[in-house]
Formats: sequence, C-alpha cells, structure tokens
Amino acid sequence: VFNYYFNKLPSWRWYYKFHYAPFALDFALYLNENDSISFSSDTPILPLEQLLSVLPPHSFNNIPSKLAHFVLSPNSPILHYFNTSFKIDINGENKLYKGIPLLPNIDIDLLHSFVFDLELSLPPSDFKRNILLPFNILYVTKNSSLPLFSKIQSLYLSNSSLIFSLDSSLDLSLSLSSLPFSLFLFFLSLPSLLYGLLHLS
Repeated sequence: VFNYYFNKLPSWRWYYKFHYAPFALDFALYLNENDSISFSSDTPILPLEQLLSVLPPHSFNNIPSKLAHFVLSPNSPILHYFNTSFKIDINGENKLYKGIPLLPNIDIDLLHSFVFDLELSLPPSDFKRNILLPFNILYVTKNSSLPLFSKIQSLYLSNSSLIFSLDSSLDLSLSLSSLPFSLFLFFLSLPSLLYGLLHLS
C-alpha cells in the first residue's frame, strides 16, 4: 500500500482474492511466515480488458458493440463472469447497497486471451482504444464550457507540444505526463473543486 501511494505501483496484476478484509491477526501471521513480500514485474492490462474487468453487462455500451456481443454469446469462455444475478452478503448491514456482492474473481490471463483473439477484427477506431500510450491524455470537447476546463488548459498551453488533434469528435487532447507534485495534489482535489465551481457558476 505504501509503495502504491509513495513510490510506484508494485504490480498491475496482483489483487486481493477475497471478499472480506483480513483481521490484524491475519497480517501478523502472514508477516511471521514471510520474511519479505515481492511482486513480479508486469505491465498494465489493456484498456478494453480493464473495462471488461469492472463493468457489469448493463454498462456494455461503454465497450465496442462487437466485443460486447462476443462476451455475452452462449459460447463465450468468459460469460460466467458476467452473471446478471448474484448473491449479496448483507454482512450485518441494514441496507442492500452496503452489502458485499459475491462475484467471481476474473482470470486476467483468460480475459487477455479472449480480447487478443478479437481485437484485430474490431473497427480501427475501436482497435485504437485498446492501445497503451506512454502518457496520459485528458479528453475534452471543442470549446468546452466547463468552468474548470480553462484553468486546466492554461496549465498546459504554455507548451504547445502537449496539444494535438486526435479526431473530429475529440478535438483537443492535453497530455498530463510528468506532473509536478504540486499539480498532483491539485488533481487529487479536483472532485471537490469541480463541485464548488459548478455550484458557484
């Protein structure tokens, strides 16, 4: 956890495989039996794989329609990950939304193999969505009226190499690579700042 927040992500593929948080005793027993914790070097999973890892079937309008069709087809090898009915453990709570959904853990290698077999058959625009870029991009519409947009834009307009045209529907893209720590803190506060700006306008 400390590595994640203060150094770098130690692993893109490691995940907590249980539905319930561990007790302090579990930590103590684990650390007593393991002298060190190490992770293998890996790379981020691709964008469409990330979306399939977190989206329920009723949100599949956010992935390419052809991919969604194959995911939900009767012969799909990953169909069992996208059940529309599942158990929720209320776990002592009094509201359903506070419960723990008992969903299966996704086999990321199986998911990767599934997407890899299909991505070449996707339209070029969808294929481009599944490429990892060496920098982050902020997508905005042309002449955005969001109050915060002009403030973010002013941070990057001083360096014209950070601005490039992607296509007609996404007219302006701003790279957010190499953010100084002060700007990192600024972006951490964006949700509350955006809320305030929208309600002041």
